Amino acid sequence: MICGLAHNSKHAATSAPNVAMDTLRNWRAMKIGPTFVKIGKAVLYPTNELDAWDQTNTVTCRASKGRNVDKGERA
Repeated sequence: MICGLAHNSKHAATSAPNVAMDTLRNWRAMKIGPTFVKIGKAVLYPTNELDAWDQTNTVTCRASKGRNVDKGERA
């Protein structure tokens, strides 16, 4: 964490642990994904922007009709 920014490098943990660095790199090239700040070669993700991006991309799932999830039935 650098001044409220998550630094994306091989040596620093990102705030988006389930997203591969290569994926973030591809998203930056396509101008999609979370907002970032680039200072020289360093790519920084404001933590509040990561949280906001997570919230806007949250998908809520529901159980399928006819399935009783509590009884352990498989889809």
